[in-house]
Amino acid sequence: MVWRPSTTTSVVILKAGKRFCTFLWQRDGSRIEQGQWCKHKLYVRRCDVTADGRLWAYFALDGHWDRQSKGAFTVVARPPFLKAVVLFPKGNTWGGGLGFVSSSPFGIRERGGQRHPFDMWPIYASRLQRCGWDKTSDGFIKQISRRWTLEKRLHSQPRMKESHALLGDGARHELENWEWADVMHDVGKLVWSQGGILRAVDIPFDGSPVASWRSNSTLSQHTVLLDTTEMDFERRVAPYTDETIFVETDDDLSCIEVPAWP
Repeated sequence: MVWRPSTTTSVVILKAGKRFCTFLWQRDGSRIEQGQWCKHKLYVRRCDVTADGRLWAYFALDGHWDRQSKGAFTVVARPPFLKAVVLFPKGNTWGGGLGFVSSSPFGIRERGGQRHPFDMWPIYASRLQRCGWDKTSDGFIKQISRRWTLEKRLHSQPRMKESHALLGDGARHELENWEWADVMHDVGKLVWSQGGILRAVDIPFDGSPVASWRSNSTLSQHTVLLDTTEMDFERRVAPYTDETIFVETDDDLSCIEVPAWP
């Protein structure tokens, strides 16, 4: 999920087989609206949404190297749709993506040499810290309540992924197969994705017994926000007709200036 505390607009990206589908979740309500499917790969940790929620950015690979988009590209679009308002051709997957400071864009290019796993996702790490995560030597932690903390670790091998655990009362509880998770204090929920399903549970009071979390009985009382397991690919057209602006740049997208953001 791509979100930030300054706006209720969140873009949910879920993978079904080899295809991706986007959704819009206004976090002040429970309704989730479908965006678009795509057959190419979306790099979900190189995405961001603007502070006002009007635009979002993503990085994609379609392998059509002879096209104007050069086969790998960064896009700025209107959430939750994929139709490009602005497109930055990249030509490879070494880096790419955009983050936003207020309503202005910034990009971070990955560097060569030995890198810490955090440096594999510089935009993602910046997003996590902006959303209240504290960086540790092993990953990131975020307070759920006075007694409970959510831990997130980023792994570069064998595939770029993340793992999660609940920490509380001196115990550690691994959350198996959680592909993504976050604590959203503004809506009072712990939200996570698992196997194409987006789930949420109300944040417990500090007095929640440790046994309930250890046995996962509290987590079993979750709400399913979105289930894509039975969804099939369908072509959907974005409800806006902006002509795509192509912006040619060098590899380093930092300090990109676009004359006027739509």
